[in-house]
Amino acid sequence: MSTHGNEDDRPPMRFPSWFGQDPNDPEPPELEEPPLDPYSETLDSAELLVEGFWDERKCLAHLRDFARARMTSPWAVLGVALARVITTVPPYMVLPPTIGTDASLNLFVALVGPSGMGKGAAEGAARDAVDVGDVFTATIGSGEGVAHVFSHWEKGSVIRDRSSVMFSVAEVDMLTALGSRQGATLLSTLRSAFSGEKLGFSYASREKTLPLDAHTYRLCLILGVQPERAATLMADADGGTPQRFLWLPTADRDAPDVTPEAPAPQTLPDQGWLRGNFPRQRIEVPDIAVDTIRDAHRARLRGQGEALDGHALLCRLKTAMALTLLGGRRVMTDDDWRLSGTVMAVSDATRSSVVDRLAQQAEVRTVALGRADGIRADAAGQSADELAARRVANRLLAKVVTAGEITRSDARNAIARRDRIHFDAALDRLVAAGQVKAFDTEHGQRIVATGATP
Repeated sequence: MSTHGNEDDRPPMRFPSWFGQDPNDPEPPELEEPPLDPYSETLDSAELLVEGFWDERKCLAHLRDFARARMTSPWAVLGVALARVITTVPPYMVLPPTIGTDASLNLFVALVGPSGMGKGAAEGAARDAVDVGDVFTATIGSGEGVAHVFSHWEKGSVIRDRSSVMFSVAEVDMLTALGSRQGATLLSTLRSAFSGEKLGFSYASREKTLPLDAHTYRLCLILGVQPERAATLMADADGGTPQRFLWLPTADRDAPDVTPEAPAPQTLPDQGWLRGNFPRQRIEVPDIAVDTIRDAHRARLRGQGEALDGHALLCRLKTAMALTLLGGRRVMTDDDWRLSGTVMAVSDATRSSVVDRLAQQAEVRTVALGRADGIRADAAGQSADELAARRVANRLLAKVVTAGEITRSDARNAIARRDRIHFDAALDRLVAAGQVKAFDTEHGQRIVATGATP
């Protein structure tokens, strides 16, 4: 794909063999039988393809081996590497308007695992494994503050500091806490940024207004997600926030018993992007990707598909482009699209595991609350019964003492109708205390006072 400027004057770039195809070489030959796209199947049916994913390309095998040498998850390291390489692409490079209008390459990656189990290690390993060039990294604050990382006011005018930023958030709590504040705009800002839409807010003070025009900024995000704390993020599914993330695990169930030596770090050759404010350039997308996206959108238009699937397919297309770039190429192929299906299959399974964990947590909480409510209700019931039995016992004792001896039926009739349910308990209390005696006769039970005091 061409970029603005005279590229013909530059010597052809040469790429080491481990990165795959040289972009100056002809297109790779078509496969005789296109392999299964795991994203169109269940993860179980695609398990063998997922396992063989790392050996499909030398750059993928390198990331896997480097991750295991650093004792972190290959999938998490891959996710960070994908975000890092996308961050180096100028924002004027956009995905074509397959649906609607141009789409941004901005990529969000959620690394899923317990706190302290892999996000930082994955970021460090990805940075060391493949040098993709300068990547400016920042923490995230409010939605209004996002624009301030890209530019600032100086002497009455807006100064652009940078066009590309990779935000890193260690804990999902931080993101959801910022997004849950009254009047917060962070989550809506991220949703807009995913598509490369215009960012910025209007204020009375001009110095607080820092608009970012559409497709003039590159914004990628790495988010650490602890499943038990992801409820607020997942609750924003109606807005499509979770569907805009690529979800990858920080665990590695196939981690070797003996930690291997790390392979030599690699440097991704400069893609030769021109830097500056250029008109948009559309990235070429293979027909198979276009057809898949349009077929899914057509189904949604007809009310036959999931309304939020479009975000997932756009995320897949961005992932395919990132895999293209990690392979040392600019032109996406059918094979890049196929491999992105494997990544998305893992993403879907990882996100589902978060949903399942939250459901289990909610069930445990519900059971615990129900048990506590039951104990409280039982205790309240017992207390009420105890008070009623005491009241009836006092009434029964007074009746027996006055009469000296009384039949059981007369004693019971002397109690108010509403309290007769407590008669037996009241009589048992008085007998146990030795204040009355109850004995059977041929004409029924009789009760006498003993003269004992409680």
